[in-house]
Amino acid sequence: MNSHTHVSPSADPWSLWRWALVALPPALLSCNALLTVDADPVLVTDAGPPLDSSPSGETPDSEPCTDPTGFGGRGCYKCPPTNHDQLLNACVTYQMRYFDNSKRIPGFDPAVPRPPLASADAGTDATTDVGVDASGPSDASADAAPDSTPDSGPPGPPECPAMSTLSNPVILVSSTGLPLQLTLNALLVRATVLWKEVGSCDGLNSVSPGGPKATGTVHLYQTGLPAFDCTLPGTYPADLGGGGLYWDTCNPSIIQPSDFIDLPGPVNPVSFIVPFSSTQESISAEAAYRVYGFGKAAGVDPWVDESVLFRRNPTSANQTLVALSLGLPSNRLLGNDSNGGSKMIAAVSGASQAENALGFSSSEQTDRSRSTVRVLAVQFYGQRAAFFQDSDPGAYDRRPVRDGHYYFWIPMHVFARAGSTGDIVGGNPSLDALRDPAIVKDLAGYLTLRKPLPKTVDIFASLKDPGGGSAAIPQCAMHVTRRRDGGPLEPFTPPRSCDCAFEAAPPGRLPAECKACKTDGDCSGSRPVCSFGYCEAT
Repeated sequence: MNSHTHVSPSADPWSLWRWALVALPPALLSCNALLTVDADPVLVTDAGPPLDSSPSGETPDSEPCTDPTGFGGRGCYKCPPTNHDQLLNACVTYQMRYFDNSKRIPGFDPAVPRPPLASADAGTDATTDVGVDASGPSDASADAAPDSTPDSGPPGPPECPAMSTLSNPVILVSSTGLPLQLTLNALLVRATVLWKEVGSCDGLNSVSPGGPKATGTVHLYQTGLPAFDCTLPGTYPADLGGGGLYWDTCNPSIIQPSDFIDLPGPVNPVSFIVPFSSTQESISAEAAYRVYGFGKAAGVDPWVDESVLFRRNPTSANQTLVALSLGLPSNRLLGNDSNGGSKMIAAVSGASQAENALGFSSSEQTDRSRSTVRVLAVQFYGQRAAFFQDSDPGAYDRRPVRDGHYYFWIPMHVFARAGSTGDIVGGNPSLDALRDPAIVKDLAGYLTLRKPLPKTVDIFASLKDPGGGSAAIPQCAMHVTRRRDGGPLEPFTPPRSCDCAFEAAPPGRLPAECKACKTDGDCSGSRPVCSFGYCEAT
């Protein structure tokens, strides 16, 4: 029950639903419950252990699975990892650092990794809502401003063309962070997408009855023409929603509807950062908890100057992830609001006291800023070493994120509703006569990269491009998953892997074990499947 079951691809290996991980509320499920979609069973499991079960001490490893010489003599787990603790401490040869909590945190007690906060230690944020990020769309893994055009003042964009004149119109209500332009490059020959930009929670709830609708200004993408803004003549429900948070984060007191489909998409790491001139190379979860929970009073050297401690705000998906992972309330992180993801880079890199400065941002910001900020290696609760997002600080392979050694990451999501047959249905019956019945499902597949884009589109290079990509990791290159924001890690096997293609894409380097192929007949041994041009295990 603690890991996703592998669903073997059929003769149609690219089928969207063989990639789908459908998340339904635990109250409506039991282990091995099945949801039938496109006549294929998709396993649904329960929600896993509570957040507070995250370990605070040593993993109860036993011989013969413990290598006592691993991780600089701290020990590592050398058997195939099957749970959260083992994934964090699995033996690898990546570059790593060691954050000594006992030496760096005054009065540290390993039995109390997260001492309770006093009410006086609260931050200054007044709101506890998550979802709408007032800073706008600069933070791709977080949330965008709901509408770039005000409802009053100067005239808005022109009215959108009549729906009856558009080819396969689809209404998408989502935050930024999804590979939208990449998707549209592949889909525009078939569809017109009207995208309403909102925050993560609004994107999620847009496919729920009574949720946010598409109205006012939208971004319209259609075949053969540049994208442009226009004003919808009315109000439209979402055919698909999207965002960077799970249902329980946005709706903690509401049971997820049984016909709600959550398709995890590309993963975006979140980084703790310091100025490039800083001598700091690592941080532990215990230290970050104290710095953002107690500030200067925690005495965690060198992060004792709150004037150069930076955070986002409670509506940011980045801050939500950091808070949930550390065990802090999202509205109680100390520090100064950077007022946006890109502004976080400027705030940290320009801090007057460089050695004391600390912040966090998503990887699409930090990858393009490697000359001005330094991404810290992170040692999570119960982890015996600190790991960077990549196997070494100069790489772009994201191996520690993909295999569970780097804990802080957000999966983008596409949200949809299932019809009576279990298949995706759009939210606008009035548009169904104007479009291909499969177009809404296909768009969901492209947005989550579960459906392959044309070979003329290099999806992996586009995702990794530090100059303009999202620095995201497709699910086909992931080997861990989680079932809620900040929740424990679980092993994951993608039905069709793209490890080699992802690592080889620029900026990157082809691993020695990767072999190019055209068909499965070119592959053998432990890598018998030709996937995305390389021999893979699946």
